Amino acid sequence: MIVAEYLDDPAARIAATLRAVQRAGDGPALQVWSTALGGGRYADVFVNLGKFMLLVDEAKAALVNVAGDDQEDRAFYLEAFQSLDAIVARLTTHLQHTDMSPFSGYISNERIYILELLSRELRRSYKRSSFTEESRFELLQQVRSLKDAITTSESLSAEEKLYLIQLLDDVERALRSYWLGGFNEVRSTVTAVAAGVAAVSDEPSRGWLMRKFNAMWAFLVSHSDEARALTSAGREAVALVDDINNLT
Repeated sequence: MIVAEYLDDPAARIAATLRAVQRAGDGPALQVWSTALGGGRYADVFVNLGKFMLLVDEAKAALVNVAGDDQEDRAFYLEAFQSLDAIVARLTTHLQHTDMSPFSGYISNERIYILELLSRELRRSYKRSSFTEESRFELLQQVRSLKDAITTSESLSAEEKLYLIQLLDDVERALRSYWLGGFNEVRSTVTAVAAGVAAVSDEPSRGWLMRKFNAMWAFLVSHSDEARALTSAGREAVALVDDINNLT
């Protein structure tokens, strides 16, 4: 069996999502899809379902480039998309079903295998930054540890704590459902944390949080093949906090 080793293209991320659905087993459809897509609040489930649908569209667009004028290759890969279109249609009509029978016929190893083959083709020209599972877990632990530290801090106001925790919740959701949003969503949510740091009124606390933010950002840079662009964005985020410091 071919396994999509990297989640740096839409076909790989769709395949990973469908593998997660398989692992979730049978049960009420909404519950199974919620588990497979990373859990979270009820509203998060539908946000993630929307991301999955967008992934299908993104993969279709990428197929045009990889298949080109080769009608045989196009027909081979389109077989997988016929199943994906059926899944997407049923996500709007069968989520309240008491089991996964409306979906199970479209989530077979053979169909996922075709997506994993397409992923290998796409990686020749479509590659984006990606995390290994170990790196994703390590950053997730950093985020959760920082949330705990913020919660117990005595120098942050209740409003500051709430804002920072909300921003870090966004990072955690992006990491939990990484196979949907990919590296770029994780990067954007970590960048947004700088806004929370800039809003902190206590200067020592702001400095402590800035060091934590820099550690997370350095982790992203070290795990990205887009280090130059990430480093530039990181400098902009640091500059934002420096500007706030100069005003206080």
